[in-house]
Amino acid sequence: MATDDIDTATDTPSTWPPPIYAQSHGEPENTSGTNTTVPYVVARMTWCWGGFVLPLFWSFANRCPVFGSISFVFASLEIYCLIDVGTYGLVMDGLLLMADFALRMTLALSGHSRAWRNRRFEGGFSEFLAVQRRWALWAIVWMIAPPACYIFFGIIRMICVF
Repeated sequence: MATDDIDTATDTPSTWPPPIYAQSHGEPENTSGTNTTVPYVVARMTWCWGGFVLPLFWSFANRCPVFGSISFVFASLEIYCLIDVGTYGLVMDGLLLMADFALRMTLALSGHSRAWRNRRFEGGFSEFLAVQRRWALWAIVWMIAPPACYIFFGIIRMICVF
């Protein structure tokens, strides 16, 4: 083994890629649901798919009712603007879509920290990771399923027409 493969601080071989923080440093202290500090490993989690794709459901499930209520109001007003097709409805719908996108981006970028602060995870960091991964899975399914169904039924319709 070459000398440059040894970490001089601990005299152990260095590994690449480095292990996940929780594996190398143990699980962080469970401060979830206390609305206090967020562990380094949670703060470094970047993109929250559940908060971005399903903000209404994700917000209420992770005890962020303000964001959930705002998302509900935006969704309700967008449906109203779709019914009212006049010029006012189109302008209002555009503004609502921009505001909704800003809300989704806020939850996507800070969702993990908000979930850790507001909701208690009895199993600690491992339960938090499992819950957020499930939200990410369902968000991706929610993004893929409608276009896939649209394409599938479009192909079926084309086959039945010919």
